[in-house]
Amino acid sequence: MSLVKLTSFDLSQEAYLLRSYLESNGIPSYIFDEHTVGMNLFYAQAIGGIRVMVNQNDLEKAKELLDSFLHATLRENDEVITCLACGSENMYYHLKTIRNHKLGILNMAMAFLFTVFPFYGTRHRCKDCGHEQKPT
Repeated sequence: MSLVKLTSFDLSQEAYLLRSYLESNGIPSYIFDEHTVGMNLFYAQAIGGIRVMVNQNDLEKAKELLDSFLHATLRENDEVITCLACGSENMYYHLKTIRNHKLGILNMAMAFLFTVFPFYGTRHRCKDCGHEQKPT
């Protein structure tokens, strides 16, 4: 059994999503260097990221699945979600956090003072132009 690199990611969550997608389609896959990159994200650039490896025999099918995984369209109620700014279908779910919220400092202070967790909202973000829009 000879393992070959299929792709690499900077975040382990992305690698595990791909791994579960591959394994649900019958292709065993393995993740390398996740703990090294987890210690310091800057290591991802130095060692080439978190590698997703597959068997040499499964490489062609895995590449097809990787392509469908990376270019999957975002759907809501069986309708494809498109970007309102550029019309692209290349959208993904994005978590609106304190860091990129207008009242981020106020939310952090309230959470600290009252020991409550601030609410976060999800948005759809375009991979092509970066535009964010609220889910319908």
